[in-house]
Amino acid sequence: MARLNTFVHVVAVDAGGAQQAGTFGPPDELPAWAAAAITNPDVWDGDPPAADPEPAAPAGEGDPPVEPPRHGKGSSVEAWREYAGKLGWFESIPENASRDDIAKAIDDERERRAAEQNQE
Repeated sequence: MARLNTFVHVVAVDAGGAQQAGTFGPPDELPAWAAAAITNPDVWDGDPPAADPEPAAPAGEGDPPVEPPRHGKGSSVEAWREYAGKLGWFESIPENASRDDIAKAIDDERERRAAEQNQE
């Protein structure tokens, strides 16, 4: 199995929007989700691990929506409102909701879904 030559912080988001994160280094055995999420070839001691072929998405399904930045360029309330709509988790977003309100609602819902998934 491929090994890291430095320490990395890895964050991955699954299709349901749940996040996994961890910090890994040369002595660690990497979980498959972390190895798949590392895209920098320079952190590997030797060749990066071979990527598992991704299963084809069912018809009508695409990649999960990409979360907009929380600050700076691209972090507008409109971008967050669009992202929330693409997630499909909410019936509606109040007209007066701020970017931070929408981001918090998404974070709370993501946490709720992850906890629910962990109970199964």
